[in-house]
Amino acid sequence: DEQKKAEWATLARISGVLGVIAVFWFVYDQSASTWVYFAQNSMDMTVWGDWKTTPDQIQALNPFLIIFFTPLFNIMWDALKKARGGSDVPDTRKMLAGFIIVVVCMLTMSAAAFAASPDHKISVWWLAIATFVITVSELCVSVVGLEFAFKQALPGTKSAVTGAFWLTVFVGDTVAGFFNDTFWNKDHPGPFFAIQAV
Repeated sequence: DEQKKAEWATLARISGVLGVIAVFWFVYDQSASTWVYFAQNSMDMTVWGDWKTTPDQIQALNPFLIIFFTPLFNIMWDALKKARGGSDVPDTRKMLAGFIIVVVCMLTMSAAAFAASPDHKISVWWLAIATFVITVSELCVSVVGLEFAFKQALPGTKSAVTGAFWLTVFVGDTVAGFFNDTFWNKDHPGPFFAIQAV
């Protein structure tokens, strides 16, 4: 009974942050759905010369970028810690940076959508750059958010808090499913992506 009370107390304390992280997943996982559909219809998939890719293959950049940038981010956070006199950058500040970056990413996708037209396909590099930007935001929100939740957990509650953190992915993606069914292909993709930036 005491453990259950501690679990609920921890979840109540961090529920606001978990709610915002769910919104992040709602936007982030567009990269595997509406971004692909948008690229199919509106992008020239020529990467360089005669080398072409497919819209869904661009997603393969994400794991490579994560592996490459994770050590660099660790170095950056350590450098900022030293600059702050040994005080860590608060996890919530790191996540805030990630949220700002994801807004920039969706504004980029909105600009790409407005630049495209049935008679003018835009470069696949728009999608590649957006994938890079949203991966940077992921490194600030997903990894840091899980660490934040784990650190906030009272003794004996770490499993429940970790499960609640991953529940944010389910909530965000479920809302995204309803949102996409309601608005995708009903309007120009530019406003669709801009709404997500907002």
